[in-house]
Amino acid sequence: MLTHSLSRDLIAITNNTEHVIRFIWLPERIPNIVNIVMTPWWGVMQPNTTEWITMTVYTLQEPATFTTTVACEILDLTERKRYQKNEFLRRTKTEKCNQEFVITENGTFHPNINDCPPYVLDLKKPLPSYLAISVSISSKGQRDGYPRMLLRQMWEKTPPYDLLTSDLNLYGNLEGSSGNTITTLDITRIIDALLWYLLF
Repeated sequence: MLTHSLSRDLIAITNNTEHVIRFIWLPERIPNIVNIVMTPWWGVMQPNTTEWITMTVYTLQEPATFTTTVACEILDLTERKRYQKNEFLRRTKTEKCNQEFVITENGTFHPNINDCPPYVLDLKKPLPSYLAISVSISSKGQRDGYPRMLLRQMWEKTPPYDLLTSDLNLYGNLEGSSGNTITTLDITRIIDALLWYLLF
């Protein structure tokens, strides 16, 4: 890719479970080099559905060749709802049991939250998991707004003039030759393009 350009790819995420899943793409930006944007960057997936994500890679002003990762946070909303419902039941029954007490010949005590249904379960708080994709990027610089062509492209494209040699006479004029001629300026441009190709 050239600097100050973009590339788009499609990514498919499939939820093959019976639970509702939430996804959030975490932003990936390297100042002056690259910016990766995922669209949509978050969403909720119903069971057995597929979501299509557009990944847009923007190259910025600095050319570079590297590999980075784009992370996606995945959270099971079905398990989270179950956990939240259980915690609400725990708080409600705990408050109720603290307000009640039983007097026996052995003393006074509060009832247990699981002495009667509905029972409070011992559930762990669901934590998000993370997926990551690797993105390899190679960007080449532009000079004065003109893209640098690859060496192979330069030889495959037919030039608009005949590559014939010409010499400058003492007065700075081109000596006559058959067809069009290649000038010193043209040679400079070719060398410049070759140097840019070798450097990047």
